[in-house]
Amino acid sequence: MDALAPASWALMNAAEATADRLNLSPLLRKPCPALSGGERKRAALAAGLVSSPSLLVLDEPTNHLDLAGINYLSAAVRALPRETALLVVTHDRAFLSAISTRILELDAERLFSYDLPPSPDAGAPFSAYGAFLAAKAERLAGEAKTRREEKARLGKELESASCFDQRGLKVESEEVTVIEFLKEIVSEPDEAMRLLKKFNFPKERWFDRVVQLSGGQKRRLQLLEVLAKNPNVLLLDEPSNDLDLNTLEALERFIRDDFDGVVVVVSHDRYLLSKTVDHLFVFEGEGVVKDWVGSMEEYVAMKEEEEEAKKGKNKSTKAAPKSNGDTLKKTNALREIKKLEKKMSALQSEIEKIQKQYDEVGEKGVLSDLQEVSAKLERKKGELGKVEAKWILLEEEVEVMA
Repeated sequence: MDALAPASWALMNAAEATADRLNLSPLLRKPCPALSGGERKRAALAAGLVSSPSLLVLDEPTNHLDLAGINYLSAAVRALPRETALLVVTHDRAFLSAISTRILELDAERLFSYDLPPSPDAGAPFSAYGAFLAAKAERLAGEAKTRREEKARLGKELESASCFDQRGLKVESEEVTVIEFLKEIVSEPDEAMRLLKKFNFPKERWFDRVVQLSGGQKRRLQLLEVLAKNPNVLLLDEPSNDLDLNTLEALERFIRDDFDGVVVVVSHDRYLLSKTVDHLFVFEGEGVVKDWVGSMEEYVAMKEEEEEAKKGKNKSTKAAPKSNGDTLKKTNALREIKKLEKKMSALQSEIEKIQKQYDEVGEKGVLSDLQEVSAKLERKKGELGKVEAKWILLEEEVEVMA
């Protein structure tokens, strides 16, 4: 018994430490049947980490964890013994990038393997995921070339094969197709095709019946249905849980390049947030909501600085200055002012271009075109006015803080 005691105490200490880092400490005396689904998942995750397994399988492990929990999990799995094999199913690209040496991608019922080279910059965020994207792009380029060559070789044979399933063609004519579905929502047929192209919907599926689509394609079409309505406010609740990576990347590009409205995203996907938002409301626990003006990377860097400051405080009796909160608030405000100034400059350039277009259309005398350009000009001027008003308020706040 005495020989087992040290090992038992070590296991107990590891279990308690893991429970604490995964926010399970308040639940240690609670019966398992009384736990919620998310709490059970965190409990199972903690058990897996402390059990010294030879194979650890994690299915979407970050779905019910906060940022601190995800960072702890990343460090914990990287610290596993070399003889422990780790298999993770995840849509969290930041977590994937932090822990992966090899990525297996399931695409169109095929499995592809990508061995990731050592990153030249170990501190670069998402570097492993970037290496995966580069390798995938190379694979897709090769496949596209092969498909073109195969199509040219088969010629008429390929065309005949596509008409072989008569029963499928008969059923297809009785249901709404993908393109018909979108055309019912948008006023212009070209807009339906533009959305389908932008979200990488294969052209060969445009005229398929909606019921023929895979689960992932149906979800993609559901997203297009929302975007086709041209909303002013877009609410996304954990989109990474329901969309494949290709669709997520298309959504990120759409929000960044095409969407002029307000986007509110509830998400644990740090990669998605890093690409789409510049203002965060972070639920830090115990009713505390952090209002952070800035990017996800800046917030993570700030939290790391806070952790370092706490460690330093434990080693020193020197009191922290009372103005830390005000200093942080002022820093955030100045960062937001710079962003607003860039946005104002970009809007001014757009307005000048539209004004020039308005003058040119006015010379031609086409009333409908003139009305369209005029509405666009007023819309941009209104947008500039809102940005300027926000800029003035922030400038006044900074003056008060000075």
